[in-house]
Amino acid sequence: FFSLDRMADDAETKELAEMLYLQFQQECQMDFRVSIEEAKTKWMQDQKPQTLFPLACLLVKSNNRSDIRSGIQFLDDIASRPSVDQAMAFECSYCSTTGYYKLKEYTQAYERVQVLLQKQPHSKQLLALQRLIEDGLAADGRLGIGIATGVMAGAVLLGAVAIKALSKGKK
Repeated sequence: FFSLDRMADDAETKELAEMLYLQFQQECQMDFRVSIEEAKTKWMQDQKPQTLFPLACLLVKSNNRSDIRSGIQFLDDIASRPSVDQAMAFECSYCSTTGYYKLKEYTQAYERVQVLLQKQPHSKQLLALQRLIEDGLAADGRLGIGIATGVMAGAVLLGAVAIKALSKGKK
């Protein structure tokens, strides 16, 4: 049975997912190069995780796939450091998860968001991100099915043409 609270939560999660999607779309239209260069300069001066984090997040927000990958690497590096507190490690994991989503690496993003949800199962932001990732996985599945169907149809058509050509050759 669905409760009214559950339905309200689903509607709120859907709305948050739509807002998150729009945010990612806006980020794709923005130019972060100047901000990235400023953050790189600051990080190179002190080499601290506190200044690497903003740089990594800017790289993930970039529309350049190479920047996004670099940002994910930096975030994973920060999160794995023993000196980093749990809150920072969580933020790094969340940001790298959004990076995998932006790269359309939905399986990796899904695995990561599941780990984050184990730590914060009622987080509306995480539930919204999970919904976006699941939508991406579903779209990839539909695309995969469409490609497979097209390949099958092409093979059947090619087979029919080959059979017809062979039968004409026997006559």
